[in-house]
Amino acid sequence: MQKFLWQNADFRFFRLPTVLYTDENYARISEQAKVLYAMMISRACLSEINGWCDEDGVYFYFSIPEVCRTLHCGHNKAVRMLKELESNGLLVKHRQFGFATKLYLSPPEGINAKAEQPTEDCEPLPSVTVQRYEEALSWVAERFYSPINDSTIHAVELARIKQIIADTVASDQEFQKIGNQSIATELIKRRFAQLDNETVYGVIDNLVKDRKNIKNERAYILSALYNSACDYSL
Repeated sequence: MQKFLWQNADFRFFRLPTVLYTDENYARISEQAKVLYAMMISRACLSEINGWCDEDGVYFYFSIPEVCRTLHCGHNKAVRMLKELESNGLLVKHRQFGFATKLYLSPPEGINAKAEQPTEDCEPLPSVTVQRYEEALSWVAERFYSPINDSTIHAVELARIKQIIADTVASDQEFQKIGNQSIATELIKRRFAQLDNETVYGVIDNLVKDRKNIKNERAYILSALYNSACDYSL
């Protein structure tokens, strides 16, 4: 039997704080709610990289239908898990009239992160950009979905790709870099509008298969989506 070196494993992990198991204050939180919290940490990290910050901190989106699809559970259970995290001080929700609810994670008690001075990449986004992003996110959520029998890893990757598509479509930059080319944002939007669920899942399959050879996953995803849309339009 060949020895498997876990330190060299090329699959991805969720970060689940051990304090959720060692601290009695979190003993009543269900296992699935803890897994959901770990998934939200990954979502919040991606938001932080993309500069999705406002006066209340780093925010992200994780709708109830997404929770249902990702954890393969019903609507009522998804609502209960979100309430568990919220009632235990791990999640804060900011509802917005006409737009998706913003979510903010709070660290467990006793967990500290190194404080850094705000950078230009993490300044509050202009309101027009926030509104444009939320409209794009709604469009993406309606267009791309995770099948009920889908694996968790694919559902997580789909959620990540939807966030990248929304961020790209909502950009107020006239041009954006795709591969080695500078392409007009309007053209990128038209290309992405031609994508369907099957095409996006093809990109996910290739991403999962070739991950160990990919240095910049965001750049890879954007190029793969754009090139797939170009092929689709031929």
